Amino acid sequence: MSKFKISIEDEIKLLNNRLESISLEESSLAYFFNSQTEKIQRISKKESSSSQDIIKFQHKVLAVMKDSVKLQILLQCKVEEVLTGSSCEDKKKEIIRII
Repeated sequence: MSKFKISIEDEIKLLNNRLESISLEESSLAYFFNSQTEKIQRISKKESSSSQDIIKFQHKVLAVMKDSVKLQILLQCKVEEVLTGSSCEDKKKEIIRII
């Protein structure tokens, strides 16, 4: 079988596209964090919330934060893969194990 050859220019374009995609994922994650922060602020301002409601909400926030940390680690792996050309399979397996 012959190897597929790609020009340096095309390789640079592909890497730039991948980095741009990662950047967009990070932006959407930041937007998500902001919306969660706004929810926390609204809940904390409610005087009628019972302690049980607040505790339930805190558990939901904790779950969201755990998931977002996992996403951040995966995004970091993607960036490292682009910059170094090596895989982050061990980190990904660890994240899957945590999930």
